[in-house]
Amino acid sequence: NKDECSAEYLSYLLIQHIWKGDPVDIANLAMMLQQRGDRIVIDSETSFIIPDHPDAGKVEGDGWLPIESAPKDGTPVLIAWQAVTSVRGEKQWFQTVAHYDDSFEIAGYDEETGDAHKRGAWTDGAVASWAYEEIREISPTHWRPLPSAPSQEAAGS
Repeated sequence: NKDECSAEYLSYLLIQHIWKGDPVDIANLAMMLQQRGDRIVIDSETSFIIPDHPDAGKVEGDGWLPIESAPKDGTPVLIAWQAVTSVRGEKQWFQTVAHYDDSFEIAGYDEETGDAHKRGAWTDGAVASWAYEEIREISPTHWRPLPSAPSQEAAGS
């Protein structure tokens, strides 16, 4: 359904999977675009993940995107969130590299579904409690892709 999933978003997913080297998802996403009569769209949100594209690395504004647009396939990204850091209610921005883990499960009550356990969460893998071996859940509001790794020349090998 074109109203629920745009050609831009399918293109973004396709390009992500090309760089991850996932042939099954590449084929499926390309087929979806073809069946709908759409072409691959290289816009400001997809150009920065194509290393050879002239717009690679360029960002609009400050480069941060709403967390709702972040990949939820386990891809590590840079996330940001605000938290209260003093008794006066002052807030500070925090950043870390994290990924969305759809198997993440914490005890609690999910108001949306009424389930006793919540599944799926952003995590950086840090341990929140050694006593229970809990992995920290983060509630980010923004994300941006990680930069590419240094080239061999820059790495000095």
